[in-house]
Amino acid sequence: MATFFHRLSAVQNYRWVSVALIAAMILLPVLFMRLGALEWVASLAGLPVYVALVVLTYRRLRDANLSGWWIVLMILVVNLGPRWDGLEPLSFHVSHLIHLIPVALGWLVRAPQTVAGTNVRPDGLRLG
Repeated sequence: MATFFHRLSAVQNYRWVSVALIAAMILLPVLFMRLGALEWVASLAGLPVYVALVVLTYRRLRDANLSGWWIVLMILVVNLGPRWDGLEPLSFHVSHLIHLIPVALGWLVRAPQTVAGTNVRPDGLRLG
């Protein structure tokens, strides 16, 4: 299981997997409500997808040598600013964009390159 998350936390894979997880996290509760489930059951349907996104983002940030504390922004819930009532049971506040900061960091920050023990300089030129 760890190798599965390690492979998905590579920046190329993380980008498309994070988009798919965010879409699933939004669409699953809506689908459950359309099928007639209770609101709390529909909300619970997106929870495993959310946990997978948090774990994958944590792995991605650690691979990029960033602090794992960035994940706190994904977990804390602050409802500030204008509110938009989306499809039932979803409602969005402007402050929910804070949850996407660690995901954006995972998209943008690359893992450091290791060149120790090789004859290649960090700028790509060969030594000697």
